[in-house]
Amino acid sequence: MGLIRADAVRQIATVRQMGQIAAHVLTVLFWGRWQAKLSKDPLGAASPYLAKILCTHWIRTMLISAYGFILLLWAIESVTRE
Repeated sequence: MGLIRADAVRQIATVRQMGQIAAHVLTVLFWGRWQAKLSKDPLGAASPYLAKILCTHWIRTMLISAYGFILLLWAIESVTRE
C-alpha cells in the first residue's frame, strides 16, 4: 500500500497546479516587475523595490517549496509502490 490514496492524488495534483500557477502569476504581476525596476534603480540597496521583494520573498519561497514537497511525496510514492 502506498503513502497516498488513489482518490487523493487528483486533489493533490489540483492544489499543486494552483500553487504553481499562483507563483507564475505573482511573478508576472509583482516580483518580475519589481526586479526589473530594481535593476535600473540608482538607489541600489536603499530601493523601495528591494524592500518589496524582501517583504514578499517568503510567499514565493513557500509556493515553490510546497510544489517541490508534493513532487518529493510523489517520487517516494512511486518508488515504494509494490
